[in-house]
Amino acid sequence: YTSISTNSAGCVHTDSLTLIINTSINTVDSVDTCEDSFIWNGQSYFASGTYTNSFTNILGCDSIVNLVLSFLNKPVANFTFQQENLCDAALSFSNTSTNFTTSFWDFGDDSYSYETDPTHIYYSPNEYITTLFILNNGIGCIDSISYVVDYINENINLLVPNTFTPNGDEHNEVFKPVPYFISEEGYSFSIYNRWGELIFYSDDVDQGWNGFYKGEICQDGIYTWKLNYFCGDYSPIKFGVVTLIR
Repeated sequence: YTSISTNSAGCVHTDSLTLIINTSINTVDSVDTCEDSFIWNGQSYFASGTYTNSFTNILGCDSIVNLVLSFLNKPVANFTFQQENLCDAALSFSNTSTNFTTSFWDFGDDSYSYETDPTHIYYSPNEYITTLFILNNGIGCIDSISYVVDYINENINLLVPNTFTPNGDEHNEVFKPVPYFISEEGYSFSIYNRWGELIFYSDDVDQGWNGFYKGEICQDGIYTWKLNYFCGDYSPIKFGVVTLIR
């Protein structure tokens, strides 16, 4: 800027002003987060709100930055599982997560599902790390959780010895299956000799064969057994052999 004036002696006087006005900063940062905390200017924040930071910028001007912080209602992953039929390897998974729109399951055996509440069959007895991923499409937040999943295999439900010794020493005197989770309904257990003759029959899960037939102890040898039983909705028929040793 230039100012021209005339003094009392009639002389012209010129004044010049070089003026630089530095700018201050006044901005608003809007942040949406799915995390439990947010760090801004070295300080941690844990609640939604508007926060102000006053400072002097590199030009020496007082400046203000406002933070409008929103903690989103993020999804929380969780699930339960159960084997409804204890003779069947199918497991039912229930998604008990909150605030989600999309589910993705990794069952730990190279099998996957996008269903909310899937049913899955494991074909090999083992422990599997099953992971549920959930997404809230509206806010883009993701969460996950993992559990070790195992199931009761059919062969574990039923144990049948292959030898017994009905010799009067009170050890291993009776031959019978050891069923777990098996209903008495529909249960039958039969023993046959080598000629196919029925020598023992019971529909009581607690009753076994003592090695006798018609009041006499049977000879040493191999005998065939047949077992019918119910386990949930599953009705298998099992066959096998047992060795009688006196």
